[in-house]
Amino acid sequence: MIERFRQKDQLLSDFFMQGHFPDEGTEGDVSTLECLANFIAIVSSTGFFLYLSLFSSVWFKVYVLLSCAYLTFVTYFSIQPPQLICSSEGGTHAKKVL
Repeated sequence: MIERFRQKDQLLSDFFMQGHFPDEGTEGDVSTLECLANFIAIVSSTGFFLYLSLFSSVWFKVYVLLSCAYLTFVTYFSIQPPQLICSSEGGTHAKKVL
């Protein structure tokens, strides 16, 4: 355990001195076309749902209102619903909230 701490301390010291970790990942640049496509998809879907929220039937407005209330409630109280797809490693990598 002490050796592990020394390794982490050395990595942190190297990061402080060099400005980056050694052997950083080999991620490539994201293409402009891919970013533009993602941006257009997100903006258009947001605009579509905003249009439906403002100018659609009353039932869609009720649905949006209830969805916002539900998300506010579960976020405030840190409620996490059970996983729909079971995995043996499902909750082992989750960050615990104190």
